[in-house]
Amino acid sequence: MKRAVREDALVQLEFLIGKWEVKLSSPQKHTQSIFGETTFDWMEKEQFIVQRTLMNKPQFPRSRGVTPLYNMSLEDNVRKLWRDTSDFSPLEFRQRFTGEVNESKDTIRSAWEKSFHGLDWEYDFELNIKR
Repeated sequence: MKRAVREDALVQLEFLIGKWEVKLSSPQKHTQSIFGETTFDWMEKEQFIVQRTLMNKPQFPRSRGVTPLYNMSLEDNVRKLWRDTSDFSPLEFRQRFTGEVNESKDTIRSAWEKSFHGLDWEYDFELNIKR
């Protein structure tokens, strides 16, 4: 990727930097919402972004020190994440996330999906973050 294109792409992610409130819910599974916070920080001279999340339920996977590595895209105010290969942690199932960023860039409404074989995807849970 050319330097100017890369720098432009990183500028588009600037709105993520900082602390956000998190609400995880699964209406289809009739469970109570789980709350927490997530923080986005620059690392490696603003060439990468690291996201750290702490939820108020210890059984939530990210609260147990799981550190998966996700691919990400941001286009037309739609943020996508996906994981389909093993990395720092085993890949028990594939995951993908689609989040709509509101116009003021202070809320992202999203949903996670999972697939055990990469063919059939099923709704997993809703995840909303806001400033």
